[in-house]
Amino acid sequence: NFYNSNILACRTEALDIISLQNDLLSVNVFPNPAIDQLIVEAGDNIQTLEMVDIEGRLVLQRAVNEKKAAINTASFARGVYLLKVKSADKTAVKKIVLE
Repeated sequence: NFYNSNILACRTEALDIISLQNDLLSVNVFPNPAIDQLIVEAGDNIQTLEMVDIEGRLVLQRAVNEKKAAINTASFARGVYLLKVKSADKTAVKKIVLE
């Protein structure tokens, strides 16, 4: 039956989204846009921070092991970056703008 198979597919996708949300790390990054410093706060201990520029080049990789970290961005080129924040079992990616 056409309708029953579509309902089952929708329910499966909804469950996948819920399990994906449980794997995401709760992270606040501010100020954004930033000029010379970013503050990163997470709900769990941050194990590593990785920042890549818009072309995918790794510009920062740091071990943290705390719930809060500061990143000095004064020497970075102005532009858009992606910040990956990893805890023991969760990950978050944030878009960062440096002015």
